[in-house]
Amino acid sequence: MEYINLNKPCSSKTAESYTAFMNMDEGDFCCTICGDEDIPLYETYELPSCKHRFCTDCWGLYLTTKINDGNAAFIGCPHMGCLSLIPDSTIKSLVGTTTYRKFKKFLMKSFVDDNDNVKWCPAPNCGNAITSDMIKRQTVSCTCGYRFCFQCNEEAHLPATCKQVKLWKKKCQDESETNHWIAANTQ
Repeated sequence: MEYINLNKPCSSKTAESYTAFMNMDEGDFCCTICGDEDIPLYETYELPSCKHRFCTDCWGLYLTTKINDGNAAFIGCPHMGCLSLIPDSTIKSLVGTTTYRKFKKFLMKSFVDDNDNVKWCPAPNCGNAITSDMIKRQTVSCTCGYRFCFQCNEEAHLPATCKQVKLWKKKCQDESETNHWIAANTQ
Protein backbone atom coordinates (compact mmCIF):
# COMPACT_ATOMS: atom_id res chain seq x y z
CA MET A 1 0.00 0.00 0.00
CA GLU A 2 1.35 3.44 -0.90
CA TYR A 3 0.91 6.42 1.40
CA ILE A 4 1.12 9.98 0.23
CA ASN A 5 1.69 13.30 1.89
CA LEU A 6 -1.29 15.49 1.06
CA ASN A 7 0.72 18.60 1.96
CA LYS A 8 3.10 18.18 -1.01
CA PRO A 9 2.32 19.76 -4.38
CA CYS A 10 0.66 17.30 -6.74
CA SER A 11 2.58 15.65 -9.54
CA SER A 12 0.73 13.36 -11.92
CA LYS A 13 1.81 10.33 -9.86
CA THR A 14 0.77 12.11 -6.64
CA ALA A 15 -2.57 13.03 -8.20
CA GLU A 16 -3.16 9.36 -9.05
CA SER A 17 -2.19 8.37 -5.52
CA TYR A 18 -4.52 11.03 -4.12
CA THR A 19 -7.40 9.68 -6.19
CA ALA A 20 -6.61 6.17 -4.97
CA PHE A 21 -6.39 7.50 -1.39
CA MET A 22 -9.82 9.15 -1.64
CA ASN A 23 -11.36 5.97 -3.08
CA MET A 24 -9.93 3.64 -0.43
CA ASP A 25 -12.38 1.55 1.49
CA GLU A 26 -12.42 2.00 5.24
CA GLY A 27 -10.10 -0.51 6.85
CA ASP A 28 -7.23 -0.26 4.40
CA PHE A 29 -4.69 0.62 7.07
CA CYS A 30 -2.98 -1.78 9.47
CA CYS A 31 -1.47 -0.20 12.61
CA THR A 32 1.86 -1.85 13.41
CA ILE A 33 1.49 -1.02 17.11
CA CYS A 34 -1.91 -2.53 17.93
CA GLY A 35 -2.16 -4.81 14.89
CA ASP A 36 -5.66 -3.64 13.99
CA GLU A 37 -6.14 -4.07 10.22
CA ASP A 38 -9.44 -2.30 9.75
CA ILE A 39 -8.58 1.31 10.52
CA PRO A 40 -9.89 4.11 8.32
CA LEU A 41 -7.05 6.40 7.26
CA TYR A 42 -8.81 9.40 8.80
CA GLU A 43 -8.32 7.70 12.18
CA THR A 44 -4.55 7.57 11.71
CA TYR A 45 -1.75 10.10 11.98
CA GLU A 46 1.47 10.24 9.97
CA LEU A 47 4.47 11.99 11.52
CA PRO A 48 5.57 14.43 8.78
CA SER A 49 9.30 14.16 9.50
CA CYS A 50 9.60 10.40 9.03
CA LYS A 51 6.27 9.38 7.43
CA HIS A 52 5.54 6.69 10.05
CA ARG A 53 1.78 6.25 10.44
CA PHE A 54 -0.13 4.71 13.34
CA CYS A 55 -3.73 4.82 14.49
CA THR A 56 -4.64 7.86 16.61
CA ASP A 57 -5.53 5.60 19.57
CA CYS A 58 -1.99 4.17 19.63
CA TRP A 59 -0.44 7.62 19.17
CA GLY A 60 -2.50 8.98 22.07
CA LEU A 61 -1.68 6.04 24.34
CA TYR A 62 2.03 6.16 23.45
CA LEU A 63 2.32 9.90 24.08
CA THR A 64 0.26 9.79 27.28
CA THR A 65 2.40 6.95 28.64
CA LYS A 66 5.64 8.78 27.81
CA ILE A 67 4.38 11.97 29.45
CA ASN A 68 3.03 10.22 32.56
CA ASP A 69 6.37 8.40 32.93
CA GLY A 70 8.14 11.79 32.92
CA ASN A 71 9.92 11.18 29.60
CA ALA A 72 8.51 14.31 28.05
CA ALA A 73 11.53 16.40 27.09
CA PHE A 74 12.22 14.69 23.77
CA ILE A 75 9.55 12.23 22.70
CA GLY A 76 10.53 10.30 19.60
CA CYS A 77 8.53 8.45 17.00
CA PRO A 78 7.37 5.05 18.32
CA HIS A 79 8.65 3.23 15.21
CA MET A 80 11.59 1.03 16.23
CA GLY A 81 14.90 2.71 15.43
CA CYS A 82 13.36 5.99 14.25
CA LEU A 83 15.06 9.11 15.63
CA SER A 84 12.41 11.65 14.58
CA LEU A 85 11.12 13.84 17.38
CA ILE A 86 7.42 14.54 17.79
CA PRO A 87 6.60 18.26 17.57
CA ASP A 88 4.65 20.09 20.25
CA SER A 89 1.71 20.71 17.89
CA THR A 90 1.35 16.98 17.23
CA ILE A 91 1.39 16.16 20.94
CA LYS A 92 -1.24 18.82 21.59
CA SER A 93 -3.52 17.37 18.92
CA LEU A 94 -3.19 13.73 20.06
CA VAL A 95 -3.49 13.93 23.87
CA GLY A 96 -6.03 15.36 26.29
CA THR A 97 -5.79 18.82 27.84
CA THR A 98 -4.61 17.57 31.25
CA THR A 99 -1.89 15.42 29.70
CA TYR A 100 -0.78 18.29 27.46
CA ARG A 101 -0.49 20.60 30.48
CA LYS A 102 1.64 17.97 32.20
CA PHE A 103 3.80 17.72 29.07
CA LYS A 104 4.36 21.50 29.03
CA LYS A 105 5.25 21.43 32.73
CA PHE A 106 7.81 18.64 32.19
CA LEU A 107 9.19 20.45 29.16
CA MET A 108 9.69 23.67 31.15
CA LYS A 109 11.29 21.76 34.04
CA SER A 110 13.65 20.03 31.63
CA PHE A 111 14.57 23.35 30.02
CA VAL A 112 15.44 24.94 33.37
CA ASP A 113 17.27 21.88 34.71
CA ASP A 114 19.39 21.49 31.57
CA ASN A 115 20.24 25.18 31.11
CA ASP A 116 23.12 26.83 33.01
CA ASN A 117 21.62 30.28 32.39
CA VAL A 118 18.34 29.48 34.15
CA LYS A 119 17.82 28.38 37.77
CA TRP A 120 14.89 27.58 40.02
CA CYS A 121 14.41 29.80 43.05
CA PRO A 122 15.59 27.69 46.02
CA ALA A 123 12.93 29.07 48.38
CA PRO A 124 10.54 26.41 49.72
CA ASN A 125 7.33 26.10 47.66
CA CYS A 126 8.51 28.62 45.04
CA GLY A 127 8.32 27.43 41.44
CA ASN A 128 9.82 30.53 39.81
CA ALA A 129 12.66 30.24 37.32
CA ILE A 130 15.20 33.02 36.96
CA THR A 131 17.45 33.58 33.94
CA SER A 132 20.93 35.05 34.07
CA ASP A 133 19.64 37.81 31.78
CA MET A 134 17.39 39.00 34.63
CA ILE A 135 20.25 39.69 37.03
CA LYS A 136 22.77 42.48 37.22
CA ARG A 137 24.80 41.04 40.12
CA GLN A 138 25.42 37.74 41.81
CA THR A 139 22.51 38.26 44.26
CA VAL A 140 19.03 37.58 42.89
CA SER A 141 15.74 38.74 44.38
CA CYS A 142 12.90 36.44 43.35
CA THR A 143 9.36 37.75 43.07
CA CYS A 144 8.52 35.52 46.06
CA GLY A 145 10.83 37.75 48.17
CA TYR A 146 13.67 35.25 48.63
CA ARG A 147 17.18 36.54 47.95
CA PHE A 148 19.85 34.08 46.81
CA CYS A 149 23.17 33.81 45.01
CA PHE A 150 22.77 32.87 41.34
CA GLN A 151 26.23 31.22 41.31
CA CYS A 152 25.88 28.76 44.19
CA ASN A 153 22.11 28.82 44.93
CA GLU A 154 22.80 29.60 48.59
CA GLU A 155 21.07 32.36 50.52
CA ALA A 156 22.41 35.81 49.54
CA HIS A 157 25.89 36.19 51.03
CA LEU A 158 27.58 39.30 49.66
CA PRO A 159 30.29 40.45 50.36
CA ALA A 160 31.46 36.87 51.05
CA THR A 161 32.37 34.80 48.00
CA CYS A 162 30.71 31.46 47.18
CA LYS A 163 33.96 29.67 48.12
CA GLN A 164 34.03 31.42 51.51
CA VAL A 165 30.43 30.40 52.19
CA LYS A 166 31.19 26.79 51.25
CA LEU A 167 34.21 26.72 53.58
CA TRP A 168 32.18 28.34 56.38
CA LYS A 169 29.39 25.75 56.05
CA LYS A 170 31.95 22.92 56.10
CA LYS A 171 33.61 24.41 59.19
CA CYS A 172 30.25 24.74 60.97
CA GLN A 173 29.33 21.15 60.08
CA ASP A 174 32.71 19.83 61.24
CA GLU A 175 32.43 21.75 64.54
CA SER A 176 28.89 20.44 65.04
CA GLU A 177 30.03 16.85 64.50
CA THR A 178 32.96 17.39 66.87
CA ASN A 179 30.61 18.79 69.53
CA HIS A 180 28.26 15.82 69.14
CA TRP A 181 31.18 13.37 69.54
CA ILE A 182 32.48 15.19 72.63
CA ALA A 183 29.00 15.23 74.21
CA ALA A 184 28.45 11.55 73.46
CA ASN A 185 31.87 10.30 74.53
CA THR A 186 32.82 12.42 77.54
CA GLN A 187 31.36 13.00 80.98
